[in-house]
Amino acid sequence: MATVIETLTGKELYGTLSNECLPTETIVPEVRTFWCLDPYFNFETREFYENATQEEIDEATKPTVAEEVQLWRIRTILKVLGMEQIVEIALESLQEPQKTGALYIWNYGTTVERNSQTVQLLQSILGLTDVQVDDIFIQAQNIQL
Repeated sequence: MATVIETLTGKELYGTLSNECLPTETIVPEVRTFWCLDPYFNFETREFYENATQEEIDEATKPTVAEEVQLWRIRTILKVLGMEQIVEIALESLQEPQKTGALYIWNYGTTVERNSQTVQLLQSILGLTDVQVDDIFIQAQNIQL
């Protein structure tokens, strides 16, 4: 195994088992052994390095928020966070017809969509930020039983 590097910039392009590459590329015997978002190769030191900024790395590695999560998972996290009863009180305080719809979802639903009107309404009532709601969805998505 070897690595194909863009000759002018040092940017790592791909791994190869071949001895052939384009004229603008160089094959090096070194193989990167660590994760990089934007890997480059220094021809003088013969070492790979990360070219991405910490901000770019943080953005690329932050957990993704599921668009839809099973309701039992959300309820479990809300219970652990001590928010389940607060949500139930908030649902009871809604005006019709939102109240009936939201209570049916809460009591009989199977999934919850992150960007649903119900979640946005509860977020507003509870004074939660987008980051806090995203975190609830991430935690719910990652429950392991």
